[in-house]
Formats: sequence, structure tokens, C-alpha cells
Amino acid sequence: AQRQNKKNGKLDPIYEKQLEEIGVVWDSYSEAWNNQFYMLQRYKEREGDCNVPHIYKENEIALGTWLVTQRQNKKKGKLDPIYEKQLEEIGVVWDSYSEAWNNQFYMLQRYKEREGDCNVPHIYKENEIALGTWLVTQRQNKKKGKLDPIYEKKLEDIGVVWDLDLEAWNDMFCLLQYYKEREGDCNVPQLHKENENALGAWLARQRTSKKKGKLDP
Repeated sequence: AQRQNKKNGKLDPIYEKQLEEIGVVWDSYSEAWNNQFYMLQRYKEREGDCNVPHIYKENEIALGTWLVTQRQNKKKGKLDPIYEKQLEEIGVVWDSYSEAWNNQFYMLQRYKEREGDCNVPHIYKENEIALGTWLVTQRQNKKKGKLDPIYEKKLEDIGVVWDLDLEAWNDMFCLLQYYKEREGDCNVPQLHKENENALGAWLARQRTSKKKGKLDP
């Protein structure tokens, strides 16, 4: 009632002064907006950008959802120009593709923290989002030269491997090296497993490929 009276010019100046002296804010929406904006500034200082994942919370406040709302308001022409300018000045990206990409990247970071690597199975979903399929698409874009260099670097920095076949080959080769150090040769029995990996069968395939002229030089 006091805010409405203030807005309508009906609040007694004496009461108005008393309320202001104890910290009453007349525009509660602006206060809430500025609190979220302050959190976004802190996020940028810490993370280096304003690409807040839509499910992200800061101090239990849904900062990601708030930023999605600002983008939607911008798209609908409903975002206050003052707010729009403030958001642009700290680096908010309006592009929805970038927003979606960064949301998936955040999920990949969480996956790595939990699993220890970025080798997401292609059918894997995180929070009902097809994270595995998304990562396959990033590898395909990289192979075709279509992956944004900024995205490429971010993926590499958290340990994404572009060629999984090559990584798997190198892992088996390392196991073969360990075997030789222990046994003194590379004569691995075909049924032998090293750390649950079928090293003997793998080596047999390499010999077959060599015989057929299909082994990478």
C-alpha cells in the first residue's frame, strides 16, 4: 500500500522520508533485478564470461533461469533499454545457439567431474538432454572444419579427445609397453587380458592388419 501511494503521489512526505530512512525500496522489481545482475557480475569475474548454464544457481538463486528470461524479454522487445545496455556492457550474448551450446558444455564439465573423462557414450543423456549426441556433433564439426575455434579450445581444455579410435589404439599400445617391461617381450597370448582389456586379441588384429597391408605406417 505504501509503494502504491508513493507511485500515485499520495504518500505523505513525512511518512515517505521515514520509510526511506530505514531502507525501504520503492521499486522492488528493480531491486531484485539489480541483485541478480550483481550475481552475474560475480559469475563473470570468476568464470570469465556470462554464459551461465540455464540450470545454474548462485547462492541458491536461479541465475541461469533469470538470464534466460532476460534473453526472452530482449527477443520480445520487452527488455528495458537500461537493463539491456548493462547486460551488453558486461558481455551477455543474446544468441540462443551460444546459450544452448554453453548449457551442453556445462553438462559435459559435470560429466567429467563425475566420471573422470569426457568420453561420453553417444546414447548417453544428462538431465534428459542428449549429451552424447551433442558431443558426436562437435567431433563431426571439428572433422569438417566447421567447429568454432573458441568452442574447440574450450572442449580441448577440459580433455575432449577428437579421434576416439586413435585414443583407444594408444591406450592398448601403452598396455603392450607395460607387458613388455614386465615379461621381456611382446609375445602376448591371444587370450591374454591386461587390466581387463583384451590385449592379446588386439595384438592379433594388428598382425592381421599388417599382413593385409592395412596397418597405419
